Amino acid sequence: MRPDDLKLALDHRSGIPLYVQLKNRLRYEIQSGKHVAGDQLPTIREMAVALVIDVNTVARAYAELEGEGLLERKRGKGTFVAGVRKAQRRPEDQRGAREALTATIELLKGMNLSEEEIASLLSDAAKGIKGG
Repeated sequence: MRPDDLKLALDHRSGIPLYVQLKNRLRYEIQSGKHVAGDQLPTIREMAVALVIDVNTVARAYAELEGEGLLERKRGKGTFVAGVRKAQRRPEDQRGAREALTATIELLKGMNLSEEEIASLLSDAAKGIKGG
């Protein structure tokens, strides 16, 4: 798998740290079945270059996903998708989701959008992800 195969877009102006954005996107792609057990991810350096971010940012995202059991590193071979563990949602997953949504909502409020407009945008986005 090449870095551009991932089609990851990170928002450098967001209040959400880049490693969290990367980690959440990779987690979503693994849990949605886009990437399956055994798929090899780009190296940390390849991913960093492709996303124009620091290698430590990618390393942190990979390490946290490895800690969650979604990725596994094979010495000398690379980083691979370990598998999906949908049933084991942890409290910190919910907390991370809440933090990401809070940062997004604050950003949207800063764009002078009403609560109703924000709710509508979030609903449309969720439907788009589910359908896409």
